[in-house]
Amino acid sequence: MGIFGSIVSGIGSALSSVGHAICSGISHICGGLGKLGSGISSFAEKAIGIGEKFFPHLETLEVLKLAVHIIVTIAEALGLKEKEKDSPEEIAMKAEEADKKPEDFESTEAYIKYLQNEIQLDKEKMEKLTPEEKTEYAVVGSAIYLKAAAEKLGVEPIDAPIIMDFAKAGIDPKEMVSIIKELKNNGITDTKSISDYLHGHAQDLNTSEKVEKSIFDGIKNMNPDMSKKDVYDKISDIENAVGY
Repeated sequence: MGIFGSIVSGIGSALSSVGHAICSGISHICGGLGKLGSGISSFAEKAIGIGEKFFPHLETLEVLKLAVHIIVTIAEALGLKEKEKDSPEEIAMKAEEADKKPEDFESTEAYIKYLQNEIQLDKEKMEKLTPEEKTEYAVVGSAIYLKAAAEKLGVEPIDAPIIMDFAKAGIDPKEMVSIIKELKNNGITDTKSISDYLHGHAQDLNTSEKVEKSIFDGIKNMNPDMSKKDVYDKISDIENAVGY
């Protein structure tokens, strides 16, 4: 399983008391979201556990806000969310009030549009949220956006490890989208292969070469003026940043 897999598998018992409290709140919000809800709870737990190791100087709420920011930027880049509109916490609060569930729609994007256009936000309730509650709702809403992003990109669900890896490396979320698009172009739909590669746990040489090419091309696409050496130097910096 490797070092990275061991860390992720042990996250549940390693969370701080604050992390456990937040995960409990997120699980409560996700109660009516079916399978998507259980996936969101797992995402939050992983994000907190990895974040507390990657960013020990940050409070748990700040770690989650960082993950939310990355996901929101991805959603905006893919046209799933408009800037200054439909914040993730608003989407989550609408989901909590909605009669329909994600499985009632042909895609998560269609479900989001339903929430955006047909469900009224309880503004009074939102104004009374504590900072912790607001962050919990933001995590749920951003995870809904992330599910829609994975579907739109045609890849397997994008999970917390890759989000936190790119956060640690300071990679622009738009570059992340470009890298995932190239991964799909190279015949790989499992985004976990990116984290595996960065942590030295690639499945095989062929997969490793495809992932490296995807990362190279994804960065180059967003930075056409960078030289080949500069791109490889950046990849090396990413690997050094996320290494345990």
